[in-house]
Amino acid sequence: MNFKTIFSLFSTETAPYIFIAILGILTIGVLVFYSLYDARQIHYRFLTVGSHKLRTPLSKISVATAELLHRKEAADARKETYVFEKYDERLLRQIAVENQRLIGLVNLLLEVSETEVGHAHYDYTEFNIIKLISETLRAYQNSQWRNDRIFLEFESALKELSVYADRRRVGSAIQVLLENAITYSPGGGKIIVRVKKQRNNVIVSILDHGMGIIKSEKRRIFNKFYRGDRALRMDTEGTGVGLFLARRIIEGHRGKLWFESEGERKGSAFYFSLPQR
Repeated sequence: MNFKTIFSLFSTETAPYIFIAILGILTIGVLVFYSLYDARQIHYRFLTVGSHKLRTPLSKISVATAELLHRKEAADARKETYVFEKYDERLLRQIAVENQRLIGLVNLLLEVSETEVGHAHYDYTEFNIIKLISETLRAYQNSQWRNDRIFLEFESALKELSVYADRRRVGSAIQVLLENAITYSPGGGKIIVRVKKQRNNVIVSILDHGMGIIKSEKRRIFNKFYRGDRALRMDTEGTGVGLFLARRIIEGHRGKLWFESEGERKGSAFYFSLPQR
């Protein structure tokens, strides 16, 4: 087809339709391009975040293991019996802690993957959410997240409040929100966890007095792999998938997850609601 044939297609009657068709094709092309670009960016962020977070504990395990082997080999070279000392115990504990971090990270990424493709299975049981939160707070005291400058308070007028949900997954969402509050409170301070019943719903809130959420971060805070510039400058331990996963879990139970923050250095309050049945 030559140019003369192409131009012959245009007339007063056909030109508007041809113009609309061309515009539509261009629009679809641009949308496809940006969709592919966004997918590649997400894939890149996944690899970057995943590899960085895996590399940190693996490096610590490697260093601790090498030190233990060196001490054993030095004792063998001196033809002495290797004596297990306090320092060696500390190295082994570090290996154990970093190994748990690896397991936790892999489980987190697997949960994100299951949620994304719709393979997440919810094992519904009736349980006391007050007890679950208490157990989560106690577990924090023996975890890598422990910070002597952080003070936890649990406020609830009720001793028992039953919900019908997946206990493990709801526990994961609570843990994400608690770790988020601790991580972004670099100066320490009080973190308050509250539970109340509102009609047929359970409302859980986690309030901190940390770095807060600025306006430019608010609309992207639940995006997968999103981390604000201030968090990146702090080089915190976040992966950028925790809040994304927590929201998916809560919404998967027909609940709602939201937050409030007055801005930088004014703290944050995260809330979620779950139907009791």
